Amino acid sequence: YAYDDDDDGGDEVRKNDIHHRLLEYYKSSPESLLKIMVALEFGVLEEERRSPCYAGLTSCGLFFLGSLPSVVPFAYFTEPMDGLAAAAIGTGLSLFLVGAVKSWATRGTCARAAVENLFIAGFGGAIAYGVGVLFDRSI
Repeated sequence: YAYDDDDDGGDEVRKNDIHHRLLEYYKSSPESLLKIMVALEFGVLEEERRSPCYAGLTSCGLFFLGSLPSVVPFAYFTEPMDGLAAAAIGTGLSLFLVGAVKSWATRGTCARAAVENLFIAGFGGAIAYGVGVLFDRSI
């Protein structure tokens, strides 16, 4: 990176250099990355303080929206297996979409984040389903 004292973009070069150095530092120091993420997440920085009411209502709304793909199909299908299939497809597509959107925040690859989210949540769903089947058989 060259430093340029002229007004023809020297500031931009310096900003890019700082961003690059910070990126490299946090890539090589996971402990430092964790500390700065904790500081940002818990509102330690004055600029990052958030309203607890707003955060709670946002979380509530997002949980409600997240439950819709797995619940709404049962209102439209009379056969439980048809509702289950539609719910599984809707939930899978939603998880894929959420994973893709997550890549915006993590600066990762869109397709990889989408597939990761789908598989991780799908694995959790399979475990929950298995526990439900075992519970049903035990009573």
